[in-house]
Amino acid sequence: MTTSPSDGVRHAIELMTSWLESPDALSDLYVLRLRSNLADRADGDPIAGAVELVMGMTELCGALLVTLSEAIAAPESEVLQRFALLYADQD
Repeated sequence: MTTSPSDGVRHAIELMTSWLESPDALSDLYVLRLRSNLADRADGDPIAGAVELVMGMTELCGALLVTLSEAIAAPESEVLQRFALLYADQD
């Protein structure tokens, strides 16, 4: 089963939408969406599902990075650096 890059982004958006239901815990909807992308695929290939989802999440994150960069009038590299510093402090 061949999918398009936009399929991966749509799946990433569906997953993140379900994540919004309960960002601090895995909701049933989140687990259902994740399972449907990995284990319940029509082609039965969970590895292909994982790759498609990772690529979709990468594309989604990139688009959100560009959008945030434009919103705060800062280069994308600076926005990433801010996140790096935020998460570096959590170790």
